[in-house]
Amino acid sequence: MGGSSTHPPLACASVPVRPRQNAFQVIAVDGVCSGVIQCPSTDECTDWLQAIASNISALTKHNVKKINRNFPVNQQIIYMGWVDEKEQDSVQDRMYTPKFLALRGSSLFKFSAPPVTTWDWTRAEKSFTVYEIMFKILKDNELVDKRKHCFSVQTDSGEDIFFSVELECELLLWEKAFQMATFFEVERIQCKTYACIVDSHLMGLTIDFSMGFVCFDAATKAVLWRYKFSQLKGSSDDGKSKIKFLFQNQDTKLIEAKAGAGVLQPLRGSPLHPRLLRRQGGLSGSHVREQPKRRHGPRGVGHFHPNRPVTDIQAQIRELTDSIDL
Repeated sequence: MGGSSTHPPLACASVPVRPRQNAFQVIAVDGVCSGVIQCPSTDECTDWLQAIASNISALTKHNVKKINRNFPVNQQIIYMGWVDEKEQDSVQDRMYTPKFLALRGSSLFKFSAPPVTTWDWTRAEKSFTVYEIMFKILKDNELVDKRKHCFSVQTDSGEDIFFSVELECELLLWEKAFQMATFFEVERIQCKTYACIVDSHLMGLTIDFSMGFVCFDAATKAVLWRYKFSQLKGSSDDGKSKIKFLFQNQDTKLIEAKAGAGVLQPLRGSPLHPRLLRRQGGLSGSHVREQPKRRHGPRGVGHFHPNRPVTDIQAQIRELTDSIDL
């Protein structure tokens, strides 16, 4: 294996890969570059990438712990790292741009370089509310080009942003991190109400994480229907403005369809794409159904207690961050 003798620090470093040449380089945060490192085979290149990625992740994890000491509990960093973002309307594999993503508190931040100071966090290229985006690992038949390890983030407007990473283990880390961030946000919000149209009338649709779904008349506040999360059996949307939930009647056991249309506008906040509202309902339902059955959730996600003292919550965040194997 050949290359230069420079020694770029690995903390938050990026590792651009040249797959056709079995080569890569390591670029540190300060711009110091290892030069192109050529490997004899694809397998050896992959081995080196996995070893380097493991060290970068460990150092990033260490940095996150130090940074979190200076942040309040609701602004703790869950995970951060480099990805490649596919440029919009690009059909060429090479049209990707390195971006640094960070899941912190209730937001996903996108940077062109890792944030170093507190001021840097205010200068993100873009930020999204975790609860109003949808993370998805792309299956083989959903990949947009030759890159294998990809995920998408659907925004509150319905736009899909595509990202790729070099290794499958990195993809799984991002999945676990998004699960954690979303879980914390579900626990924090507890209740959210949206305006919608049902049978030509303005209605309010409330998702209450302790009770379920409630639909009421916006003018009179009279409740039209109410269902528990355990009664939610399915949902669908037209990708634009219409949404439908399927609930099971507790007495008759029959499935009842409840539909809404129009702009799904929270009473406070920005409009929400119907598919994301479906996700909120489904996520909340599974979250509530699982609560009595476990103390800890899937690997990387734990049971969060919003009424605990701040010190306990901080300890739990550290515990959950540690559960992401780096």
